Amino acid sequence: MSENASIFSTKHFSTLLQVSQAILTLRKLDDLLAQINTTACELLGAERSTVYLYDRESNELYSRVTTELEIKEIRISLDQGVVGQVARQRLLSNISDAYAHEAFNPEIDRMTGFVTRNILTAPLVNRFNELVGVFQVLNKKAGPFTNPDEDIARIFSTYITIALENSLLYSQLEEAHNDLLQLEAMKNKFINIASHELLTPITILHGHLDLIKQEIFTPLTEDQRETLESMSAQIIRLSNRIRDIINISELEFELRSLEVEDIDLASLFVSIQAETVFLARQRSQDLVFHVQAEPGFRGDQAKIRQAVINLIMNAIRFTPDGERLVVKAETTRIVRKKPRDTFLKLTVTDTGVGMEQAELKRIFMTFYEVKDIMYHSSGTIEFQSGGLGLGLPITKKIVEHHQGWLEVQSQRGLGSTFTIFLPYGLTNQRKGT
Repeated sequence: MSENASIFSTKHFSTLLQVSQAILTLRKLDDLLAQINTTACELLGAERSTVYLYDRESNELYSRVTTELEIKEIRISLDQGVVGQVARQRLLSNISDAYAHEAFNPEIDRMTGFVTRNILTAPLVNRFNELVGVFQVLNKKAGPFTNPDEDIARIFSTYITIALENSLLYSQLEEAHNDLLQLEAMKNKFINIASHELLTPITILHGHLDLIKQEIFTPLTEDQRETLESMSAQIIRLSNRIRDIINISELEFELRSLEVEDIDLASLFVSIQAETVFLARQRSQDLVFHVQAEPGFRGDQAKIRQAVINLIMNAIRFTPDGERLVVKAETTRIVRKKPRDTFLKLTVTDTGVGMEQAELKRIFMTFYEVKDIMYHSSGTIEFQSGGLGLGLPITKKIVEHHQGWLEVQSQRGLGSTFTIFLPYGLTNQRKGT
């Protein structure tokens, strides 16, 4: 007995290790079970091995993988054959003479032309003591199966059971993921079509309002002019919202190429400052810019401008009146970020309401809003006003299309810092090709 134990520990340990590694790396069930069956035959010196899975609906066992067998599937009732007996009793069975055993069913031999001599069969039972299936090895070449062979079969049964559960979970996750992708694609397609359909009449309406404001048809009173200006402003706002929806839809499908060019960062941030400072002043906020970036940066200027303005507008909305906002642009080196290690670092820091850590994982989701939707209030710069939840997702997409990334640090009641990293040396290329 000690000799058998020694043989098992030295000869078979590496093979068992390979099987355990396969369980961790292979995801497709058939590939995984095929490797286990092949290894089982080699390890036990057997001619064939089979994994039977339990079908709860039909109360049958069916073969998933059978080595050296042309028949793809064999179904056996739980009240038939050796595998049925092992499934019912949930005990390992070692039969030295198959045709002399009362539970043996020779029908499969007649179907396949195979002659079964001896059988080693083990139940597959999961951690909840539920039947998963049966593992069977046929015809040990060197004689009957031994006690060490039974130990190996038990180990293999454990591996197979774990593999089945892991593969089932993986399949369920993959199916759920594919369903979500399909729903996301359908949603984006609908939004894109609906947005374009809405944009056409809004554009026509805006054009007609402009004609009326030019007094082409009739002179206007001051009250009428104020009313038309208010209507025009709301139409522009609605048009911008629809364009945001179209932008995020196109960005998600990577239909927009980057127009990469040399960017004068100083001039870019002068224009951004001119556009945003007066908005912050309406909230009595102090919006400060510090630009110390090195020249030579390339990117899509319009999209980078949009990304930075989105972050600034987000900071203005979620920072109380009278507070300070800081925008920084600087060049930084990051070790081990090959093929590039020089980056433009853009930071927008506020002292606003901040966020809980759980919210940081969701703020870049399309249409997500931090506060309860029941308390949604639309606005451009009003405190804690909200839009469509597109600014941050659009910003993240723009950054990723520039082969960069975005980081967020935030604490409830203490404010937030959004940091964009964009690589120097970007070439003009279309994303997704």
